[in-house]
Amino acid sequence: MSRAGPSDLTDSLVDFSSLQPVESALLTGMSAITDALARADWLVECAPVTSPSPQLSSPVQRERVLFSQHRFIWPFVSAFDALPVDTDSVPLVVIRHAWQPGLAGFALAEWVRVLKPGGTLIALSANPWHPKVWPLVKRQTLKLPSWPHFLWANSHPEMKLSLNPFCRADRRWPRLSPVLVVVGQKRSPVAPIRPMTRRSLSVKQAPAMLTQCRAA
Repeated sequence: MSRAGPSDLTDSLVDFSSLQPVESALLTGMSAITDALARADWLVECAPVTSPSPQLSSPVQRERVLFSQHRFIWPFVSAFDALPVDTDSVPLVVIRHAWQPGLAGFALAEWVRVLKPGGTLIALSANPWHPKVWPLVKRQTLKLPSWPHFLWANSHPEMKLSLNPFCRADRRWPRLSPVLVVVGQKRSPVAPIRPMTRRSLSVKQAPAMLTQCRAA
């Protein structure tokens, strides 16, 4: 690992700060998320350097890992595919806006590796089809993942995903949320099944007890 240079802080990441209220509403209003927060005693939030942290429904201890366009830069400096965190050590991971134009090489598999079995992964991304997102990304809007691509980007053999992509901001259908969200749980390892072996049963004869009876 090395120290972050000044150029890392000026990389061209999209500033999604205006979506923070929507993210906070999603993280405090979805039962799958609130249940996961209730089970975890701490979490790791992975976010770009340009993104402020949203509110949570629980005062759980939160550790932040920030990334630039090419690598993680705080609180450590490392490549996307070399996360310096122990395997099966994090109970809950929140990944925000890691799928955007110009971001190269982000590795979801590394976060799945450090997630505990049974732990929860929450991923949020800007919805490219929402009018509030268009001014933020401009001509590169269609490079953001739509719901099918976002679901595919978060698919992993060790993860079981919950299909709850949208949250309506109001009752006017089909107005959708400017933020896509997916919740997944890391599968617990299955205990190996040992084949049964037939053993020959041996019956040992116990010595009979002799009794003496006298006739009356």
